[in-house]
Amino acid sequence: MGDGPTARYDVSSRILIAMRDYAAMKLGAPIAHATFEVAVRDTDGGVARATDPRAWVALEVLESVAAGFEDLLGPTFVVDMATWVIPARRDLSAMSLSALTTPRVFYDHIDRARGFFARHVHFAARRETPGRYAVDLHYREDIPKSRVTCLVAKGVLHSVPLLFDLPPATVTERACRNDGADRCSYTVEFRAEMPTPLYGLGLGTLIATCGAVLAPTFAWAVAPVVGWLVGREIRHARRASFMARITEEQRRVLTENEADFQRRFDEITALNALLEQHTRTLEAARHVDGQQKTG
Repeated sequence: MGDGPTARYDVSSRILIAMRDYAAMKLGAPIAHATFEVAVRDTDGGVARATDPRAWVALEVLESVAAGFEDLLGPTFVVDMATWVIPARRDLSAMSLSALTTPRVFYDHIDRARGFFARHVHFAARRETPGRYAVDLHYREDIPKSRVTCLVAKGVLHSVPLLFDLPPATVTERACRNDGADRCSYTVEFRAEMPTPLYGLGLGTLIATCGAVLAPTFAWAVAPVVGWLVGREIRHARRASFMARITEEQRRVLTENEADFQRRFDEITALNALLEQHTRTLEAARHVDGQQKTG
């Protein structure tokens, strides 16, 4: 599979472990682990290296594992895995930085997070509007075309807002290296929101500074914390309101779909009844005609 003394270890084993664990959730641990071991057992370091979260493996190993699970879970497996693992494992990866940032800041610096997981590519993100980014994925020159790398990138870009309890981003592919372009290019659109906790922290710091000048006391030190907490609660309230609207819209669509389905079902039932009546009429006519001919 191309692994050996000169192999380039460009992919963190944590991506492989995420694939295995996601597959285990979908297929059960025995099938997922057996498929995983078949995909990596002949590579340099084998299963031991592929399951060591501190280790790195060759890109070919990632492609082998992805191909094994795609055969069982379909072509969207890689993107689905990224969508699952990023919000679920935020406290175990570079994604934990999201606790101190916003989606906009995270997209601005997404290549820093990429550095924890991949060495053969890098992101170049350019903000076009507060909720829209143009992102290019550049490959190292010696790297062959890799469909899996492209899919992992899409999954990451799609999933970043989930770190902030927001709906996933819409990712539109504008160009792909696998189709002859020199890079993969994407347009990423997501729901932008104000960083109210940071605003609250800044306001609290300002109040604490002014208060300390006018009436020096350690009690003012609490003001930035209070400001941050108030800002966080405002953000949570805004998110809850937004998600409530989304849920209501989904419920409305489901209700409309159910009504449309019921209408079509009633139409089909009526047509079946009409067809059965017509069939019985034809059979009765044939029976009468047969009797007349035999009589």
